[in-house]
Amino acid sequence: MKSILLVLPLILFMTGCQTMAQIPKYSVVVTNGTTNLLTYAMVKYGDFESLGGSFPPGRKKVDELVPFPIPKQATVLWKSQDGESHEKLVEVQKALPKDFSDGDIIFTILEGDKVEVTYKPFFKLPK
Repeated sequence: MKSILLVLPLILFMTGCQTMAQIPKYSVVVTNGTTNLLTYAMVKYGDFESLGGSFPPGRKKVDELVPFPIPKQATVLWKSQDGESHEKLVEVQKALPKDFSDGDIIFTILEGDKVEVTYKPFFKLPK
């Protein structure tokens, strides 16, 4: 019985570490790629909702190390300077390399009601 009590915490720890290792480490970046002020701009999928807010042209907001699996699709919402609400469903996983595991997933809101999904790997020191 004592040996089970000694081994059980080790098994739970190893299982928990394995589960944590399977979730990619990434950040969600929302960028204003237009020439106008955007408001209420955010990305939503599953239980995740990024920081919203006002974005002057060229500015971005970052949600660091999102603790959710990378979605197949995400919804990008924003209001343009004229007050019109916009909502765009975008493909996320298709825009990333198959081996993407850590980095920034960048949602750039563009003119003409378009959203571009790109990525930037986190910097890693050479081995």
